[in-house]
Amino acid sequence: MLRLILGGSLAVLAAGMADAGDPPSIQIEAPREWRAETIELPPGFAPDMKLKGVEEIRFAPGMLQADSDSFFSYFLVFALPEQKSLDEETLQRELLVYYRGLASAVAGGKNVEIDVDKFTLELEKVEPEDADDAPREWTGTLKWVEPFVTVKAQTLRFDIQTGTLEGGEGVYITMCASPADREADIWQELHSVRETVEFRE
Repeated sequence: MLRLILGGSLAVLAAGMADAGDPPSIQIEAPREWRAETIELPPGFAPDMKLKGVEEIRFAPGMLQADSDSFFSYFLVFALPEQKSLDEETLQRELLVYYRGLASAVAGGKNVEIDVDKFTLELEKVEPEDADDAPREWTGTLKWVEPFVTVKAQTLRFDIQTGTLEGGEGVYITMCASPADREADIWQELHSVRETVEFRE
């Protein structure tokens, strides 16, 4: 995320961001105007993350436009071939480490102080579908400070799914993220992108 939306101004933060090696490739069909990025996990801005693999991100066109209907809206996938299972506690902890590290890195590049210890993430389990192989689902709410554009408090909402990678080796996480109200059109767009995800060896 840092490399794309900050360009070369924080090149030091790009450490740990690279094209995937061993993890399965992630195929995502997003509209042409949605920009893409690939990050190795754990990323350089959050080295304390325990999850290892690759992240694919697709940014909505208004990602960096505070007055846009799609401001800070994006879809991401974590492919984690070494992760045997993923419970709610681990998911919550790892996402907090990710966003605290992200905010600290960006704020540091701007000489701005953000108290990331005050960030909170709440997850709510969605009742599973009847199918045994249906993804596990959560809705999430992150209370944090958006560091890229406004440097102001923001409520970032998530729709999260987790499941097992094909072949049973490792797990995946998909996440639709936006501060927009749940009724906003951007959520339909994010869910449409999520439906296209395929993992390939």
